[in-house]
Amino acid sequence: MTQAAPAGFLTVGEAAARLGVSRLKLREAVARRLIPARRDNEGQLRVDLDAAPPDLADRLAGSEMSAGDLLDMLFDEVEELQAQVAEKDAERLALVGLIERQADALDRAAALMPGDTGGTERALALMETAGARLEASLGQTARYDDLLARAAALAERGAAAEAGAERAFALLDAAVAAAERAEGDRTRAAEMLGRALEGAERLEGELARRDATIAQQQSLIDRVMAMAERAAALAPAPRRRGVLGWFKGQK
Repeated sequence: MTQAAPAGFLTVGEAAARLGVSRLKLREAVARRLIPARRDNEGQLRVDLDAAPPDLADRLAGSEMSAGDLLDMLFDEVEELQAQVAEKDAERLALVGLIERQADALDRAAALMPGDTGGTERALALMETAGARLEASLGQTARYDDLLARAAALAERGAAAEAGAERAFALLDAAVAAAERAEGDRTRAAEMLGRALEGAERLEGELARRDATIAQQQSLIDRVMAMAERAAALAPAPRRRGVLGWFKGQK
């Protein structure tokens, strides 16, 4: 049997009924630390509604749980419902045994004391009470069976969602790896471009040096030609053409 809940703490079913929400919504509130909770000696959740926020419904509608947290919550719910079904089955079997024993006692009382109707009536009243408890227990067991089936179906869908999440993470890993490879290609391309730019800069520098050398040589040629023209101007007329022709390479 489940241990009694601590003072102020309710079972998941009791707390959900008091708040008017589903059991899974209540577990979601506990998982998000919106409601204080603890576990009893059998590991079942117990909830303290005294500290529940007044805007609990709005907070629950504000965000979604991850696939992993949702799956853990669903399996927790399945385990607790299974324990409650087993407990109700044990209670039902005990009530059936009680009814059978009371029926035997009623038969013996009827056989031994045919004139004593008081004992018979008391036995019938006990049987009716036990029967009513049995019917209530069977109804609760059927309800728990339905909840268990629904929780198991949700858990299966949660497992599928987790598998989808795993596939998504695998695709994300592949995309990251591709991005890293692309980044490596961009890095190598940048290095090649840098080397090309450095080569172009060296080439431009060499061309600039050559242009400077040519400019210096042209300046020297211009100075020599100017000196030649001045020398020719100072030379006698018969030698003027000869001086200019020599500077221009003519014979």
